[in-house]
Amino acid sequence: MIKTLNELLSVKKLNDKLWKIVVLKSYCSTLQAMLNEIFSSSNVNLNYDSTKSIISEMKNLVYNMTKTLCEYLFIKRVKRIIKES
Repeated sequence: MIKTLNELLSVKKLNDKLWKIVVLKSYCSTLQAMLNEIFSSSNVNLNYDSTKSIISEMKNLVYNMTKTLCEYLFIKRVKRIIKES
């Protein structure tokens, strides 16, 4: 059982002023109660998935790379057509 916040597995401050806290699921309700006691306006999201933003960023990266490749191939094809005509 968690007695102090120093006993948490991992606490990390994120760039968007949020905190990422790794804790066993069995301790979630205890942690939520502790945080509400310390920070009355705290909001604990037990379903937070840190990979969602990474997946979104990867989709955007792949889209941009694909778009750039298509543009490059289109320009190459246009140059070849112009050269052959």
